[in-house]
Amino acid sequence: MLLFERGDHIARLRPAIDECLAGRGRVLTIQGVAASGRTTLLHRVISDAKRAGMQVIQATCPPWETQLAGSALSQLMLSIPAAAERAERAEPTYQDFCREMLGLAVRVPLLIAVDDIDHADDDSMRHLLYLARRLRAARVLLAVTSQRDDDRSCSPFITELVSGPEVCQLAVAPLSAVGTAQLLNARLGHQAASRGLAAQMHHISGGNLALLESLIDDYLRENAPGGDFIAEQGYGATLVGMLGRWGPAALRIAQAMAVLGELSTAERVAQLTALDKDIGAGTVERVMTIWTQAGISREGRFPHPVGGAAVLGTLMTAERAELHKTCAVPELVQ
Repeated sequence: MLLFERGDHIARLRPAIDECLAGRGRVLTIQGVAASGRTTLLHRVISDAKRAGMQVIQATCPPWETQLAGSALSQLMLSIPAAAERAERAEPTYQDFCREMLGLAVRVPLLIAVDDIDHADDDSMRHLLYLARRLRAARVLLAVTSQRDDDRSCSPFITELVSGPEVCQLAVAPLSAVGTAQLLNARLGHQAASRGLAAQMHHISGGNLALLESLIDDYLRENAPGGDFIAEQGYGATLVGMLGRWGPAALRIAQAMAVLGELSTAERVAQLTALDKDIGAGTVERVMTIWTQAGISREGRFPHPVGGAAVLGTLMTAERAELHKTCAVPELVQ
């Protein structure tokens, strides 16, 4: 499990575990932009907790289960030892869930780990919030990850948490240029990283771990240090997949950016897609800023032609032609 530029974060994990072992419950939140390494850090929490003798129960909240009532809660309940005895039970009330977790923690210190709490169904989130406010004298560590696109975005769970000494918040960011070089040294060796490859990959990925891994895979697959190794099937596909996390409107923004290329600005993107009527240039500008923070784009443009080509590949031929036609209107490009 490779963790770079996370020394300060790791140093704060052990005190949270120690406080829990001493009977002072804690809530740990790990927040960051998409593909910044939140889940990897949560896995480190799980590993450290197991080594400390804690019982671990965990859940992952995929977007497609957000509307399934009790989805995350059922994962947690079924990961408790002897969960088969509970399989036929109805969903517990807030009080029952809290009582069971606190009762379990009397016997063995407990880590409750929830990945992507943003996508938890409302019912599960309310159960966890109810528990979070009752941990101060319990051997329970509740650790969650949350995607935070910018300073204005925060999951309802994080917003509703009671602030106080029992809440420890960790913010993770994409890798810096130095961190990117360290990752490449570990994956490819010093010789590969010394040829300017680290600087190139950091420029294209912005330190985004998912994009970095796809670039490394492209490099290893081509095995051509002197050539252009970046592939639509690798880096391009990963980029398009990440854009899909923000929904159909975001993909329209990305398509307009790809068509405009060097002429891309928030105002022109809004005009090109007619989003100035539906959403507004301000929203388009915010989405583009979020993507810059996540390493997806730079200054409203995709940092490598393969990224733009992959996004254009999501358009039907007629749609692409219409966008190019609209892009040629003089008023749009002034």
